[in-house]
Order: sequence, then structure tokens, then C-alpha cells
Amino acid sequence: MIKNSFMTISIIMLLLLTNCGSGNSEIVLHTQEGIDNLNKLLENEFDLEKEITSLSISNQNSYSPKVDQISIFFTEDNMKDMWFYSITTSKLHKPEPKEKSDYQPKSLKIKDLNTAKILANYKEAVAMITNTTDEFANFYLNGYNIQVNQDSDIIEHSFNVFTEKTKNGVSYYGKRLVENKFKFSFGTDKSGKLICTDGLDVF
Repeated sequence: MIKNSFMTISIIMLLLLTNCGSGNSEIVLHTQEGIDNLNKLLENEFDLEKEITSLSISNQNSYSPKVDQISIFFTEDNMKDMWFYSITTSKLHKPEPKEKSDYQPKSLKIKDLNTAKILANYKEAVAMITNTTDEFANFYLNGYNIQVNQDSDIIEHSFNVFTEKTKNGVSYYGKRLVENKFKFSFGTDKSGKLICTDGLDVF
């Protein structure tokens, strides 16, 4: 009887722990699962109808593909505001706004961000690198920004791809961070076309 009761309690505790952890699913942006988890977090922690000027995604550190912080920027009541969700603390932080705004900037709703472009842009960026040089491998996204261009109304994407140099010798591509770790930067132009802003334009 006691043994059965202990087993029942253990199962309940395991289920509770599993459910508690489900809200903090790991986000790795260069995977479909990571994009799905990002969408779930945006839906659970933010108001999808909220109008924002930009979304900024930050990794834990330069060596990790795991996302640690998602920030939104917006103007409300004539104040420039920023909220951020920390995966480490599992909490949405809302710092007191300190900077005034003289106008209401162009914005879009969180639900209209089209986060599917993140993975598509990543794949295109990696293809641009590998089609230029075979020196690198083990790619991942480190930092991603989506913002509304205040002059043109165009939704702009910018991000970094971190990678490892796998071949010996001097490389003319990418920006060396430490040892064999390199960075390439990308962004979309006025037409929405993805371009490399740093790392491939060496000649």
C-alpha cells in the first residue's frame, strides 16, 4: 500500500516538473523546432496584437546557439519602451521607460512578424557562405533583429551567422572572433533581398 502510494506521488511529481518546464522550451533559431518554440513563447508571454517597432533576439553567449533573451521595442503614451523576456529567469521584464518620443513611429503587430523568415534567411545565408568558400562548418545564428524601417515601411531583418573554420591557413572571409570562431553579418535591403553586410565582400 505504502509502496503504491509512493509510486503514485512520484508519478505526479514527475508530471508537475514536466509541465513546469514546458514553458521554457529551448530555442535554437536555426532549427524548425526552435522557430516553433519562439512562436509559442511570443504567444504565451506577449500580446500578439501589440504594435512594436522592432524585435531583438539575443543568445546566451558567443559560443552558444541557444537563445537567452527576446526583447520588443515600442512607443506608448509618448514614451519609448522596451520589454524583454529572459529564458534564464522565465520572466517577462518591463523596465520603466525613460526616453520620450515626439511622434508615433511606424510599427507592426507581433503576430505579423513572419518568424518563418528567420529560418529561411539563415539557410540562404549559409548557402551564400558555402557557395563562396568551403573553409567553414558548424553554422548557427547568434542574434537576430526584425524592425520596421521608419522611412519606407519595409520590414528589415538583420542577423549574425557564427561558424568554425575547419581548414588550416589564413582566411580572407568572415570576422575572426577567437581562434577558429568566425562571424558573418547579413541583412535585407530595400527590396527585401538578403545580402551579406560583412564577411564575404573581401575583393
